[in-house]
Amino acid sequence: PVKMAFASALAGILIFLFGAKLFDQGINRTPPFVKASVENHLKFLSGNLPLEIKSHDPKVVAAWFKKRIDFMPHLPELKDNEIVLLGGRLDKFKGEYLALVSYRIDKSPVTMAIIKGNPMAYVESRDYFFMKGRRFNFSHKGGLNAISWTDDGNNFALVSRHSSRDIMSCRLRNANGHGLSDLNALLGI
Repeated sequence: PVKMAFASALAGILIFLFGAKLFDQGINRTPPFVKASVENHLKFLSGNLPLEIKSHDPKVVAAWFKKRIDFMPHLPELKDNEIVLLGGRLDKFKGEYLALVSYRIDKSPVTMAIIKGNPMAYVESRDYFFMKGRRFNFSHKGGLNAISWTDDGNNFALVSRHSSRDIMSCRLRNANGHGLSDLNALLGI
């Protein structure tokens, strides 16, 4: 009876630990679209994913994308000298086109990945908050931070070394709030 009780207790503990591990992986797992966005940003940083269109003009970059894909949103004209559009390129995610738009914020590269919304490209993570009725999700992968959200049928991920919360609260800007409206335009809020 003692051996049987010990074996039952051990089996119960193993089942609990295995279930907890699976549950934890499901909650903490970086969404696949966000993970792919981080990997693309790292490739861009290493020079293995060069820009196909280089321009600081959002109209030029948007026109290049619109000739190739049907889901490119409006790229805002940013008047902040610390947020600079570099250009863009196309890639694939699970057989679907993925638009990558590169910026420099405070001299640090930032990549915005955009894909037409579909179940395979979900963006929700455990760490999130709502702003102006929109859910912004935070992920951390490979030393990079990502903000992901859905808007107008598209999914977005903004990847950089900047703290995602700093980007959202605009602490990257001067204390007087310089850049707030431009960052809000970049995030579509």
